[in-house]
Amino acid sequence: MWKKDRARKLSKAAPLRGSKPAPRPMSRKVPAVIIAISLAVSVWGTRSPLHAAPEAIFQGVTLEKEKLTSPRPVELIWIEADLSVPGVSLEFTPPPDPKPPGKAEILASKPTQLLPKLGWQVILNGDAFAVPEDPKRLPRDGEAIDINGPAIYRGTPFSPAISNSTRYGIFYQLRNGTCGVSYSPMPKAWNAIGGFHVILKGGAVLAKKDTPLHPRSVVGVNNRTRRIYFLIVDGRRPGQSEGATEVEIAEWMKKRGATDALNLDGGGSSIMAVNTGSPPTVRVLNTPVGLLNIPGTERPVANCIGLKAPALQKK
Repeated sequence: MWKKDRARKLSKAAPLRGSKPAPRPMSRKVPAVIIAISLAVSVWGTRSPLHAAPEAIFQGVTLEKEKLTSPRPVELIWIEADLSVPGVSLEFTPPPDPKPPGKAEILASKPTQLLPKLGWQVILNGDAFAVPEDPKRLPRDGEAIDINGPAIYRGTPFSPAISNSTRYGIFYQLRNGTCGVSYSPMPKAWNAIGGFHVILKGGAVLAKKDTPLHPRSVVGVNNRTRRIYFLIVDGRRPGQSEGATEVEIAEWMKKRGATDALNLDGGGSSIMAVNTGSPPTVRVLNTPVGLLNIPGTERPVANCIGLKAPALQKK
């Protein structure tokens, strides 16, 4: 899901100094050369069955899957992490070195490939993105792309925030570990990733009503309990999982225990995976529709958010 009306929405707002201009409206086209990729990727065949009870997958990290039937069929996948457990940490994608040329800020990567490279145990796709020279098409794996929102890694910004926006939010982490959501640039942020609407803040649901059904990726936090929540809602699979509105994901996050949450890039970009082995054993938890809405296909994306956590102790 990309920012199709972003140029129109922001054209009347005077940009702040150092802010990035809005990208052109976009309608993605998938190059024929990548249509067939990902269909036979082995990670799709190893997903856990749906269940109600949380499953400990790492120390301080649980996985839970829900299947709802009302008001429509929808599958939810939850990761909950306790940051008070030693070795459990929230992670953000670092910038590439060297920086890509021109307006590009990062190299497009498949999360299933990025996960073991970064040494994370959990990965969730993050911000929206565009190919600078051709924003109407999907990027190739490894291609230099522009991150639509802010990106900060360990105190160093490598993609600026969108100025004067009330639609494109930020999920940030301060150096002391406190996390939050905002529409304004956070000069003291230690790490940050962009997304779409702030849907939950201070326990209040801020999501816009009547938003369309889409696959969703969401990150939430409760600083008092030191809990981080990742949520994936599958969609675009009629009769199986048909997506969710922003109000629904905000209410689910609040019910789960989050006080603040951001709706990340969704649609065909939505994907969550875990790395449970040594050597790396990557397992995709949802059913992404990355290419032409075909279930089980993965697209390269921009920056991601994730978790590091120790392996479960053997009994």
